[in-house]
Amino acid sequence: MAKNLAGRGDEAGPVASVSRFLERIEDVNESINAFCSIVSAEVLQRDASESLARWRSGTELSPLDGVLVSVKDTIAQRGQACRLGSEGRPDVPATTNAPAMEKLLAAGMIIVGRTTMPDHGIKATTHGGLHGTARNPWDPALTPGGSSGGGAASVAAGLTRIAVGSDGGGSLRIPAAFCGIVGFKPTHGRVPVTPGGPFDDIGHQGPLAASVREAAALLDVISHPAAPRTAPMVQGIDLSGLSYTVWQTDTIVDPAIQEGIDRTVATLAVLGGADVPRAANDLDRARALNAWEFTFRSGAAAAVQAMPPGAKMDPSLADLARIGASFTDHDRQAARDDRASVRRSVDELFHQVDILVSPVTATLPFAVGHDVPPGSDLTYFHEWSPWTHPFNVTGNPAISIPTGLSDSGLPTAVHLVAGRGRDGLLLQVAAQLEAALGAPPLPDLS
Repeated sequence: MAKNLAGRGDEAGPVASVSRFLERIEDVNESINAFCSIVSAEVLQRDASESLARWRSGTELSPLDGVLVSVKDTIAQRGQACRLGSEGRPDVPATTNAPAMEKLLAAGMIIVGRTTMPDHGIKATTHGGLHGTARNPWDPALTPGGSSGGGAASVAAGLTRIAVGSDGGGSLRIPAAFCGIVGFKPTHGRVPVTPGGPFDDIGHQGPLAASVREAAALLDVISHPAAPRTAPMVQGIDLSGLSYTVWQTDTIVDPAIQEGIDRTVATLAVLGGADVPRAANDLDRARALNAWEFTFRSGAAAAVQAMPPGAKMDPSLADLARIGASFTDHDRQAARDDRASVRRSVDELFHQVDILVSPVTATLPFAVGHDVPPGSDLTYFHEWSPWTHPFNVTGNPAISIPTGLSDSGLPTAVHLVAGRGRDGLLLQVAAQLEAALGAPPLPDLS
């Protein structure tokens, strides 16, 4: 798998991969705006040549040496500006590498560019930020989701096979679902992040990938050294001893998405998983939302406070910050209590079952430039994706994998969640489901 990622079936390996990237990037990025900055051809060719020399001498730095990867504009790289998609952050080079960046470089991976995101990642779509609107490779009139929308679009467009993104409420899993790829949010803390960020309590970094096995390989690169390796574990396992449940809510789900959920459940039964009664409707959902909103809005307030006076920002960020700045100590304690309660509820669930199944979103990709589906009476993303943010509160690993295409040719997906620390099990189950369901091909942009 790693050999295929790095192009090792090709005598020129990473050099050929970089050449293919450079041939396509200008035309493709013009139509989808996946990248907000692209590394120069000179640097990419130099990095590829150095990697190829290591291959030929047998001194590769890792199994993914020479693999092309994009990174979200939240992940600092020394010498590059890290703007978080915000006009309010200074355009100055970072002086240090983020932990994930340090690991990518130490593994010999080739960073091809930084991907587009909304202002401070506050949306589940990708518009309104410093670098404009990212678009969905399946249909550029539609959103790729967010806030890691640029990274998901780069993978779906075939510019890279893997990307590193972040997830504070669904920001890996939602764009993965909208773009027909894999998005994995690891257990909180598995992937080290730069400390002191405004969204640390709910923030995760993880892989976007064209397949589960590629996601596992990238996860192993960026994970804490003490974390168990997952790539060797993504093999066929006996699911007969596992149990699963389906999380149902009163949210109306698009029929094509629901059909994919039903096929997932049926496939799990065929693979040998033991069905159990469907999960309670709320899973402490009201408390999860309160705990999540407190952290998210407080984080927005901290982010705005760090900006210079009069800085430009997305109006949604200003609105969130205004609410976050008004929170009291009582609000903080209530959010802590709610978080503890939700974690207990979810822990109890995963003492009974191994895997939770749900939709990622209730809707198919919708028009760019909107935070909610146009014509709906919705106001915020958690109304059309109520299943993702609770697991940012609890820190459980969660993954979005494709289930097929709707009649209109748009991707559908399923959301799988496991107990904290059981990232390897979740990836094993996801890989078997991916093989059984048959992932749709990536869109043809030729």
